[in-house]
Amino acid sequence: MVLDYISKHIPLNEKDKEQIGSCLEDNVFSKGEILLREGSHVKQLYFIEHGFVRSFYLRDDGSEKTHWIYGQNDFFTSWYSFFTGNPSFEALEVIEQSHIYSLSQRNYDQLYENNAAFNTFINTYYQHLIAEMDYLSKSFIHLSAKDKYRYLLEKNPEMVQNIKLGMLASLLDISQETLSRVRRQI
Repeated sequence: MVLDYISKHIPLNEKDKEQIGSCLEDNVFSKGEILLREGSHVKQLYFIEHGFVRSFYLRDDGSEKTHWIYGQNDFFTSWYSFFTGNPSFEALEVIEQSHIYSLSQRNYDQLYENNAAFNTFINTYYQHLIAEMDYLSKSFIHLSAKDKYRYLLEKNPEMVQNIKLGMLASLLDISQETLSRVRRQI
């Protein structure tokens, strides 16, 4: 559960656990459910207990481009929309039955302002997230197809094993044929 994950990173007393836990909504979503449509305003921060969710957008030619795939113990949302209040440029789709907790924007704001443990945890989480995004934006695009696949294999082997080839290829920005060739080489 979310509280167990947070507790692994910072100490939570019983009051913190009660306050954070009372703000969370426990959900099970089916494969194919859309949590957010492109152009909509996001109203939740999510945490994946089990399952996978992909972030994607539509290209000008109408094809889908997978931007990222979130898995177990990931917080996710349309970060841009969540923090700016602007419409999302991405969609969020559940890609297998998933157990996901949600935290409304209102409850998030209250916890952020009034719960020091949550504030400390989420700021630390954001630092890690920013560092990872910085790495990906500056180096991932320059890696070979094989190195991109190795990165994903090291970072999240469960994702690589459970996600359809087409989604992985889209995420890596390579063709399915190239991904099949790379997988045979590794």
